[in-house]
Amino acid sequence: MKTLFCAAVGLGAALALPAAGATLDATSLIPSVSGFSIDFNDSNGDGLFELGELVSFTGVTLTGFGGGTYDIVSVVPTIAGFTLPGALPGSFPLSSEHWSFSTAAALPFGFSGWAPNWTYQITGLPSQVPLPATLPLLALAVVPFALRRRRA
Repeated sequence: MKTLFCAAVGLGAALALPAAGATLDATSLIPSVSGFSIDFNDSNGDGLFELGELVSFTGVTLTGFGGGTYDIVSVVPTIAGFTLPGALPGSFPLSSEHWSFSTAAALPFGFSGWAPNWTYQITGLPSQVPLPATLPLLALAVVPFALRRRRA
């Protein structure tokens, strides 16, 4: 019985899904501000971008006053269905609805943009389907009962 339990636990661990790589694409609604893309490793499987999951960032380019390219995400706003809030240490969030972007030379200061000024899409997440381990684990759970009947 102990052996079957260990086998079931081992099988479940072997079939666990790795963290999914995904991309958050933001399209700007303001002509003087570029869109951006963030590649992230959805390590907790919630389908939302968090600052700690960032893999790469294309940067945001601003034309006109304060123009330039900002290549660091320093504050992530709350965007339902897309992000969980977070900030780099020492950064100053304007509100829970603002992104903040910076450069290495300007950190923690830079460009702050209101989240509704972009539209968002996340791609690359796996579809929510049950793990194929469900049936083998169920079969392993039934084996002890079958063995018990044979002995009786």
